[in-house]
Amino acid sequence: MSLRPCRHCGHNVHQQTVDCPNCGGPTPGLTTEERTRSGLMLGVWLALVIVPMAVLSYGCISAFAG
Repeated sequence: MSLRPCRHCGHNVHQQTVDCPNCGGPTPGLTTEERTRSGLMLGVWLALVIVPMAVLSYGCISAFAG
């Protein structure tokens, strides 16, 4: 379990906690750089995996429906 101090109040929280249980601050365990990096990774994952799979499955469904 990886604990980090909250960026708002300094209370030790798990790094994946959404809200600090002490002060209610948003994403208390992640720095701005880590939040940006995780958002970019999600965008890349969506662009490279989810969108092509959706297009491919739509093409397969259309081929059999026509």
